[in-house]
Amino acid sequence: MDIEHERTALQNLVESQQRRMDQLKDKIHRSTRELYMHELVRTLTENRDLPEAMRSVARQSYFESTKSSDLHAFLAEHGVIIPAEFDMTVQGSGDNREVVGTYRDEMFPARLSWSPHAGFSVRMWNRWRPRGQATAPAAEA
Repeated sequence: MDIEHERTALQNLVESQQRRMDQLKDKIHRSTRELYMHELVRTLTENRDLPEAMRSVARQSYFESTKSSDLHAFLAEHGVIIPAEFDMTVQGSGDNREVVGTYRDEMFPARLSWSPHAGFSVRMWNRWRPRGQATAPAAEA
């Protein structure tokens, strides 16, 4: 093999290694973000004060038209710290109130909800796309 072919072969090897390194970095980044979301949900849901705090919110008609920070503060007073990444709302009225936490993340959005009829539910989406592919638009939760 002459020197130019060898240099070309080495350059191809370098580029191949770089592509694989980029793939692994993307995978680590994605996994770290997904892990963070699961840790947030686990930490929140293992709080023994959470069920009573949600019932307290649902009993207050004031929260039907309040801002997220008021809900965060109220829940904190009841021993439940909701991470700032969650937008908190109360939807519905009367016996049909639902407390909703929306985690807005480009890759891993999530919706946590509680209602007196259904209890707790968590929905997470995986919107990760490999580098260079468009991310699907976020659906309304």
